[in-house]
Amino acid sequence: MPTDYKEKVGKALELLGCGLLPFVKNTMEKYPEDDQLYRERSRRDRLNDLDIQALLWKMQNLWNDVFTNVLERNVRTLVKLVS
Repeated sequence: MPTDYKEKVGKALELLGCGLLPFVKNTMEKYPEDDQLYRERSRRDRLNDLDIQALLWKMQNLWNDVFTNVLERNVRTLVKLVS
C-alpha cells in the first residue's frame, strides 16, 4: 500500500496509463487516414511502449484531428494540466 504522496501519485499515473492506452489506440483507428494519422497509426504497436507522459503528449498533439469529436473540451484542459 502506498505510504507517501510520491507513491500515490505514481500509482495514480500508472492506473491512468493502463486505462488510457486502449482508448487512445481504439480512437486513433477510427479516423480516416491523412499523412500524420497514417504515420501515427503505423506506430500504434509501439504505443504499448509509451509512458503516461508520452501518451498524454500524443493526445494533446492529435487533439484537433482525433479527440475533439470524442471528448469534451474540459478533458483537453485536464490532459494539458496532467502532461
